[in-house]
Amino acid sequence: MLKIRARLAFTVISASTALAASLLTSPAVAEQALAEAGKRHYIRCSACHALSADGPSNLGPHLENIVGRLAGSLEDYEYTEEALINQSFHWDEATLEEWLRKPQEMLPDMCMPFFGLPRAEHREALIAYLKNPTP
Repeated sequence: MLKIRARLAFTVISASTALAASLLTSPAVAEQALAEAGKRHYIRCSACHALSADGPSNLGPHLENIVGRLAGSLEDYEYTEEALINQSFHWDEATLEEWLRKPQEMLPDMCMPFFGLPRAEHREALIAYLKNPTP
């Protein structure tokens, strides 16, 4: 009887451990951790871009809902760069990846004091953060 209880206790503990491990490595938890890492990289953007449409007016357009937005399409922002206004692409993850890697390669006529994030994992993290930013 004691062996059965010990085996049952071991099974319950093993199942609990497996459940806890699966929760810790779930896609949602992993995405949240990636976004938290991206928050650290946003500091490079914050000098010119607010996260919120209600945020302070900076040099660049706000980044609220940037993922999926048509480039150069904010009605309440006066774009000074014809290079961006005349584009017909959306800021999807692939386009943001390219932009964050080397913005001047993507739009050579764009005047922006940001020269890119060289590491792919930093770009991935920043994009994850921009999808659902938290202050």
